[in-house]
Amino acid sequence: MSVSLTSLNDNLISQLALEAFVLQMAPLAKFSTSYSADAARRGTVISVPIVSNITATTAYPAYESADAGSASAAQVSITSYQKATIGVTDQQFHGSSFVDVEKFAFQQGKAVAKAVFLDVIGGTIGITAGSNPYTSVTITSGATGITVSAVRSGRAQLVKNGAAIEDCVMLLNPDSFSNLLSDSTNLLANLAFGGDAIKEGKLPKVLGLETHEVSALPTTNNLLGFIAHPSAVALAVRPLIPQDNSYYIESRVVEDEATGLAITYRRHYAPANGTHWVSMESLYGYTSGITGGAVVWHN
Repeated sequence: MSVSLTSLNDNLISQLALEAFVLQMAPLAKFSTSYSADAARRGTVISVPIVSNITATTAYPAYESADAGSASAAQVSITSYQKATIGVTDQQFHGSSFVDVEKFAFQQGKAVAKAVFLDVIGGTIGITAGSNPYTSVTITSGATGITVSAVRSGRAQLVKNGAAIEDCVMLLNPDSFSNLLSDSTNLLANLAFGGDAIKEGKLPKVLGLETHEVSALPTTNNLLGFIAHPSAVALAVRPLIPQDNSYYIESRVVEDEATGLAITYRRHYAPANGTHWVSMESLYGYTSGITGGAVVWHN
């Protein structure tokens, strides 16, 4: 028996989409971000704070002179957009259960987040080596060259660049992650991964770096992975609000209270083709951060 798309189901569907969106976007939370449920229009400029390398001095009483380090703001223009829409015809609706709609919702949220993720990384860290402000390292052997030794070298470079390593994150494509997971440079290196490597296929931390396997890393420019400080990228995400809600059966912004991430949920029925349309969407902008804020491995 099919289940009507009532306001209760709108709550469930939109929350499932938000859950998937937040989950897929989690690695980006390590960057300098501005997340809010406040509506924005395309072209709106958001000021995203970027703080790096703040140090203390003995200067006294220089209270109106900045010490070493930087505390600035990147001006991010909200000009990028991603959405995922599904249509359920009358025929499909009467032959489906609400469980099917739930699956659609989760996949929609995941699809929007993946598209945002690919765009942000592809437009900043993933662009051609030498055309971005980061430290690029060529690994001629490809993913097989992502070893504990390579991570140790990249980590050292970021520290030399002045990054606080405890704030950094490492993102790897599946092949690079797999090679690091099975790294046999020495027994101690593998033991350091703990039981999670064997039991769960996870590397929670490698040499102090929070580590993620990310299938959504762009393949352009042979990007293998990277280690980044929050100051490497500035990202702003906002929901898009319809100018007029009268056409929609339901239109709302759903926000994750823990992160501030929000997406827009819209639902309407088109009598002309007997189809219910459900959309999830996100409005966002990004820009590269400070010089040396990331070490990027290319093949």
